[in-house]
Amino acid sequence: MNANKYRKILPFMRLLFFMGLVPFFSSCEKVIDFDPGETTPYVVMKSRPTNDSLVSVYLSRSTFFLEDDYYDYGSYAGSIPYITDASVRLYVGSEYYDGTLLQDGDRKYYQFNIRPKVGDSLHVEATVPGYDVKVTAGTRIPSMPVVEIVDYEVEQDEYGSSPRFRLRFKIKSGSGREYYSLSLDRSTQKTQMDSVTWIWDTAGQQRVQCYFMTDDAIFSNTDIGTVIDGDDGSLYGTEMSCSNELFSNGEHLFVVEFGMDMHSYVGDDVSDMPVWLAVRSLSPELYKYNQTMQAQAESEELLAEPVQVICNVSGGIGVFGGMSQKEKRLPVARKKTQQ
Repeated sequence: MNANKYRKILPFMRLLFFMGLVPFFSSCEKVIDFDPGETTPYVVMKSRPTNDSLVSVYLSRSTFFLEDDYYDYGSYAGSIPYITDASVRLYVGSEYYDGTLLQDGDRKYYQFNIRPKVGDSLHVEATVPGYDVKVTAGTRIPSMPVVEIVDYEVEQDEYGSSPRFRLRFKIKSGSGREYYSLSLDRSTQKTQMDSVTWIWDTAGQQRVQCYFMTDDAIFSNTDIGTVIDGDDGSLYGTEMSCSNELFSNGEHLFVVEFGMDMHSYVGDDVSDMPVWLAVRSLSPELYKYNQTMQAQAESEELLAEPVQVICNVSGGIGVFGGMSQKEKRLPVARKKTQQ
């Protein structure tokens, strides 16, 4: 039996096993009082400081899963019990900055008037009323990724419709272990009777994420939850990550493909569609946190082995992980006509 068939049969076997246990447990039904003991919530800290961007820190309280108000971090922001009465301070080298509580819709966070640079070491401290221990964490803004566009083409059928874009680019790394994530944004469009007008601005307010596909083995351990693993070994999602462990001679050639993912008219020239490639260098703690969070999500199956999420927050849980981002607007795509 090959691995793909085994993966398809295994969930069904687990279900049969569980169904077989139901009559056994129901035959000896008994109410058992459960005392979970101390369930004081943890302070949850989440922040991904990025080079040349204002630093924001989110603070909230964890919720015990048996409580009525248990929430899921993937749900709407209004369900998250944000902490709004904390005193938060950020140290960048020998300088420090006090956080200001801000609100964006339902989301509440502390922001600092500092834009860290590559190589800066950051340390954050939060004093939360009701907790004796300070919540602290540290990180460093990693080196800027080195990215080179190798080739960019668009292929359309003989009628000029169904465009397919193919991008080849290189990432060059240093001598130590480095971690990356990548994503693509595209412009929105305004359709007219016989043409397309692209809507975009430098602030990125008119951008949407592109779903892209790759069969690159370097993403075999990708840690981004939006990625779908196809039966043919290909991966499909909006963001993927990797380390430089499999780079050859300090660099790697990436090949990704994506469609237009929006309406186009027959004969439209879509080669100049504005597309931006974003490559991020991740600190080790941020990469490992993302990786174990995804592994935990995948382990939430019947009888699956739980996965411990790697955190770098002392006095609480969560992640304070730095990253640096390089963004490139792609050139006009080279046209390639299907034969």
